[in-house]
Amino acid sequence: MKDQQIIIVTRDRTFRDALRRTCTDQGCHVESAGSVADARELSTRMPVCVVISDNTLHSPDDGLQLARDIRGDHPDVTCFLIADHDNGEHEDAMKDEAWMRIVRKPIRMLRFSADIVDVVAKSTL
Repeated sequence: MKDQQIIIVTRDRTFRDALRRTCTDQGCHVESAGSVADARELSTRMPVCVVISDNTLHSPDDGLQLARDIRGDHPDVTCFLIADHDNGEHEDAMKDEAWMRIVRKPIRMLRFSADIVDVVAKSTL
């Protein structure tokens, strides 16, 4: 198995733990964080292939900015932004950024797991 890391960052601990269990099954090193600062620190430890982040952590752009910041250090990362509702503003900002994907709640975990497996398999790390 490649030395790949998945970072999950969301304030909702129950949701974060469910995502962690799902991602751990994919054979990658999985870390979770409850804040943007913790997620940024985790991204310095090893190569990151996937970031799963709430679209809104503490302010409307935190999840999106975190994804962009980590992408700056790890250009091969794919970011899944979890959205509670339609947010056309963020979708417009991301329409040309193929490395970002929006996942709407409620999440269909089987489909989401398949997306993660696909991204990890295609990772060049």
